[in-house]
Amino acid sequence: MKKYFWFLLLVSVIALMLVGGLGCQTPTDEGTDESADEEVVDDQTWVLKLGNIDAVGNPAHLANEKLVELVAEKTDGRVTIELYPASQLGGAIDQIESIAMGTQEMGEFAATFYGQYIKDYNIISLAFLFEDQDHQVAFLNSDLNQEIKDKYAEEYGVRIIAENWLRPPNVIATTKSVQSLEDLSGLKMRVPEIEMYLLNWTQLGTNPTVVAWGEVYLALEQGVVEGVDMPFDFIRGMKFYEPAPYVLMTNHLLTNANVIINDEVWQSMPEDIQNALVEAAEEAGDYYTELAKTVVEEDYQWLLEQGVEIYEVDPAPFMEKMAPLALELEEKDYWSAGLYDQIQALK
Repeated sequence: MKKYFWFLLLVSVIALMLVGGLGCQTPTDEGTDESADEEVVDDQTWVLKLGNIDAVGNPAHLANEKLVELVAEKTDGRVTIELYPASQLGGAIDQIESIAMGTQEMGEFAATFYGQYIKDYNIISLAFLFEDQDHQVAFLNSDLNQEIKDKYAEEYGVRIIAENWLRPPNVIATTKSVQSLEDLSGLKMRVPEIEMYLLNWTQLGTNPTVVAWGEVYLALEQGVVEGVDMPFDFIRGMKFYEPAPYVLMTNHLLTNANVIINDEVWQSMPEDIQNALVEAAEEAGDYYTELAKTVVEEDYQWLLEQGVEIYEVDPAPFMEKMAPLALELEEKDYWSAGLYDQIQALK
């Protein structure tokens, strides 16, 4: 009887081992249903939060809405973008850092915000860096710029997928009449949390003050600042013309906005989805660039009709004033040695 018991126990153990071994075996290629795996990938969907600081109705905001539509169309609904405009997710720096951490997936912001992360981006904020928009585009399409973008993605996990959102030149709106370089002396100028803006406006003789973008209107109204530096198409949308009815057409910065995405999110996507996102972001950038040009023409006339005084200026005195700053900052390692001359050679 005992022998029979041990025989049954041995058979049971062997059976369990066989079942366990079969359950743990690695599937072979013949046993793998590749079509099933592909079907799972094809069915995967993404919901991405995209934030910006653009006012609703502003050309950049309209282009963001276009981006949302294009992404849905080009991905057959597999990617849904939830748009949060007008600083709903925080200021630009807060959102950029959230994207780096992965708590926010996407954003659209001026390239000038990235200097505090990659030093070579500081040069983009140097007043009068580019001679004209053709010069600016030559830089954006250059190997120089590609190296900077690659470094940003590698070191901070933020990937730029479109940068052809060409903004109108920066000008200033002021609470009192300013018509020349001399009139800027001592003016309380609002600047963002970007050191280069502070350096530019210090060099030009103003008294720069950092104010959050969402607080600029009130700061102008209360006299905390007397001027604000921004692309021309922001004046009407942000209603800055109400507390600051004087506009000086300095055209001192030719900037662009970038569409960015968390790199881990990007790497998790198949190539067709990545391509669709890039195509959508670039098409939305072209849409923004053309819309911004039209809006500038319309806003210029509209602002005049509201009684806003717009002054055209000779840039020569401003450029002469700024020239020493470029050399000084390069010597202080604000950007890579020789970068300024390399950009100038792209003219």
